[in-house]
Amino acid sequence: MRLISLLFIPLLIWSCQSEQPKTTSDYAPEDAYYVPNIEIPGLGVDHHRVATVLYQQGVNYNLVYTVEDRSEIRGKISRLSDINYDLATELDTMVAFSIHALRSTLYSRLAKDYSEYQKNVEEDLLKAISLIDGKEKFRKDIAFEKLALGSNYFLMNEIEKAEEIMKELIENFQDVSIQGEPMYISRSSLITYFQMMSALSAQENSERYVMWGADYLESISADNDNELGIQADNMLFRFYNFMGNPDRAAEIGRRLEMRANS
Repeated sequence: MRLISLLFIPLLIWSCQSEQPKTTSDYAPEDAYYVPNIEIPGLGVDHHRVATVLYQQGVNYNLVYTVEDRSEIRGKISRLSDINYDLATELDTMVAFSIHALRSTLYSRLAKDYSEYQKNVEEDLLKAISLIDGKEKFRKDIAFEKLALGSNYFLMNEIEKAEEIMKELIENFQDVSIQGEPMYISRSSLITYFQMMSALSAQENSERYVMWGADYLESISADNDNELGIQADNMLFRFYNFMGNPDRAAEIGRRLEMRANS
């Protein structure tokens, strides 16, 4: 059994909560705070307003994303936990959502060394999602949190939950894009899903999971004549070449060419 998991880039484990650019140093003036430059049109959460409120409560948004020391991470988790909101206004809801999202980011760093913290990541992500679930304004915010949640379930070896979330994002969140990346959530989830299946097959030294994943890519390609379908075909082309099936790879290549010319 070849190590199929090497086919693709590493898992997009924390897609929605990736490291933010360190444009403000840890030695910034006391009255300065950094707001992540999130260029995602349509996000419902106003990160600038939230960052201002958190700063007034003694939490610097920037330092949450740049902290590395474990004791400092735990300290910031504790500080965020001390901030309570009654959810009387939409801003209060956005602050509470951000608190749980930020805590899940911090816990995910601890989970790299201590797997027991993955449960904390799950709990905070579920709470963040529950606060804005069902509100169309926050649809894109929910999508990024769910992508992180699905990846975390994979790390927890809760494969059915991970697969369910990834397929939901692939099939039902095609409208969520970022600048220059149409269908960003669906395409990222498709990549992550197939990486999961590849990794599982490598772990058990069989082709079972990765072939299931390839079958799913085929169905996505057949059902989606758009960027998502092209993403599926790109992955299938690489997969069949890697597996030593040049004839099938050639078929996929011709399909990609037809899509490019249509």
